[in-house]
Amino acid sequence: MPYISRETRFQLEDSIEDLITSLNKEDWNAGIVNYIFTKILIAWWRAFPKYITICEIMGTLSCVGQEFYRRIASHYEDLKISDNGDVY
Repeated sequence: MPYISRETRFQLEDSIEDLITSLNKEDWNAGIVNYIFTKILIAWWRAFPKYITICEIMGTLSCVGQEFYRRIASHYEDLKISDNGDVY
């Protein structure tokens, strides 16, 4: 993420890696990931219970989805098109 400093990323990295490591591969599913995100978002909301926080949370979720699509999903779709042919 270019929006936060390398120092901030470095400070967060161990905690994030600990969370990832605490999940076995078999545990990864939409429910688990939804639970993790929800707990983080509730904490954000409780720290700043204002309308602007709702806007920031909703905007962040939207941007995360768009960035994931741009960086990961679209490339995967291109790979599958080359593997299986395009429908268009």
